[in-house]
Amino acid sequence: MILLGVEELPDKTLHIAALPDPKKLLADFWNTVNNPEKVSVNILSEADVRVYDADGKRVIAIEVPRAQRGDKPVYVNNNPLSGTYRRNGEGNYHCAKAEVQATLRDAAIKTQDMLVLESAVRRLHALDGSHHLPLRRMEREPAQLDADKDVQSRQCRRAGRQRHPQHLCRVEDQGVG
Repeated sequence: MILLGVEELPDKTLHIAALPDPKKLLADFWNTVNNPEKVSVNILSEADVRVYDADGKRVIAIEVPRAQRGDKPVYVNNNPLSGTYRRNGEGNYHCAKAEVQATLRDAAIKTQDMLVLESAVRRLHALDGSHHLPLRRMEREPAQLDADKDVQSRQCRRAGRQRHPQHLCRVEDQGVG
């Protein structure tokens, strides 16, 4: 949370200070966070920003939500490498280049781990045309599960593969991964 109009004293207590013009400050704030030259993406809504009256003085409270994966990294001044920060404990710290690159990679619509899964599913489907086998076996009756295992074992043998203990087929040791 960001508090405007409050100062933190050395003993970590908060003291309310007077904001000169909260309306102008809010207008400037919204203009800045909506300017793509200043902030890469605005993840705030009006519900995240509130103005409180405390002892006759105004305080602005900004609740900053966690950015969605596709919005990350949120950075300032048009440069993700020099303008990306992370919150750690009581402070904000500049992100290293590797952290920013990892965040950019993970923000992709198809992440690296999704590509691995898709590749594994394609390999399963390519075994011998058995893509019609149900993937959700837990909904089936025990007798049907045993029948499915027998069918899968036969299909694996036909494809020159043997049944793996975790119910997957693996290529027999013929120099093939």
